[in-house]
Amino acid sequence: MSSNLPIIAIELVLVLGGTLAFGWWQLRDVKRAQAKRAAERAAEKAEDPGAEVGADSAAAAGPAAHESPRS
Repeated sequence: MSSNLPIIAIELVLVLGGTLAFGWWQLRDVKRAQAKRAAERAAEKAEDPGAEVGADSAAAAGPAAHESPRS
């Protein structure tokens, strides 16, 4: 068993290191995607600041605001 300890240690370091590196890479990618989306939203808001207000008020009114009155 003691002759296998270096191989076990190397495998443990490679597996844990690879897992940690992959997790870090994914979190970095998510952070970049969130920053990109935030920049896109800011650009859209800067282009047409009144469009977002109209969409929010229609959504807040609910589906009843879009129905026609019944006779």
